[in-house]
Amino acid sequence: MRLPLNEKLQTSLYEMSDKWENLLEAKNVHLYKLLYCLQIIESFIIDVEKEKLSPIDITETIDVVPFKNHEWAYKFYQSGGLSTLMDILLSEEFQSVKSNTSIRCLNIIQRIFCYFFVKIDLAEFFGSNQEQKTKFINFEINLLHQICQYSIQREEKETDADRES
Repeated sequence: MRLPLNEKLQTSLYEMSDKWENLLEAKNVHLYKLLYCLQIIESFIIDVEKEKLSPIDITETIDVVPFKNHEWAYKFYQSGGLSTLMDILLSEEFQSVKSNTSIRCLNIIQRIFCYFFVKIDLAEFFGSNQEQKTKFINFEINLLHQICQYSIQREEKETDADRES
């Protein structure tokens, strides 16, 4: 189910009418608004319908990233959008997986990073900031672990509920 589009928010994000920290409320994350904004940003960058029709074979080298709008994606990167997503990703809010909404936010952020990191060298993105690069890699490993734990806990709850019925 798709939510009605908030055209004012979509325009603000598309035109990058403010700093990304303000547009995404990075200092005070509200998961539902963040998820909504991420879905809009993803729709600018990734042609989701085209992607569904032609899945990528992971055994092949990807030569071209199927950006929906190259100019917007480049401007998003240059204006600090990707860096702001990194800050959000490494924020206190995402240090543990707490809900399906946080998983959905993380999923979209990860997809956006994947699309950019195929085109942008990690050394270029992180520059000389090895501490942030290490923190990001450690976060990614920890995130996989937390998602697995969250999934197992959810399955256990569902199994217990099935037994009680």
